[in-house]
Amino acid sequence: AVAFLAACIAHEGFGHAGTCLLLRGQILAMSSAVFQCAPGSVWVDVAGPMANCLAFLIGSIFVARTDRRSPSRDLLSLFVAFNACWGFGYLMYSAVTDTGDWAFALHAVAPIGWKNAAMRAVCGVSGVVLYVSALRWMRTRLPASWELLAAYVGAGICSLILVLLTDGLSVAPVIEAVNESWGALTGIGVLAVRGRVARDQKLRGRHAA
Repeated sequence: AVAFLAACIAHEGFGHAGTCLLLRGQILAMSSAVFQCAPGSVWVDVAGPMANCLAFLIGSIFVARTDRRSPSRDLLSLFVAFNACWGFGYLMYSAVTDTGDWAFALHAVAPIGWKNAAMRAVCGVSGVVLYVSALRWMRTRLPASWELLAAYVGAGICSLILVLLTDGLSVAPVIEAVNESWGALTGIGVLAVRGRVARDQKLRGRHAA
């Protein structure tokens, strides 16, 4: 929950809200799943996922230098992984759905036609490559399988609670909460399940031997 909240603050707070204020805009609405700035700006849109990418890059340096036995290692690793999934996953999400932060930017640069389609393709492929590469690097630095699965489930629950407390039962924010947690963090859930399966297979192999 703490790692997800920190990643959420990076996206909505430092990214969207920080850029909105830097551009002397006015924050009309801000929660864990909703942000509105007046006047709107492409820079405000892309600042959210870019803040996640920056948090991943900076956090990775600290993860690499943190002792594996340090009590803060798991928290820091989850924070870095959540930011990677959110930042790079948004590239894939915008490319496929044609909506979201990166899609708004693409519409501003190339509203329609083949240029928009080509940019969406580049956006999607880049997202896949960065998402997979980041999780491969983080794989051995994340908590064990059961703890990782608990973190994945807990992040989604935390996201839903935040939305229900701030936005009520509105459908759109709830969907966004699911997308930014369980949806964006799917790779972490896969790593947790694969790690558990691999561990069980190794144990069965030892018993058979």
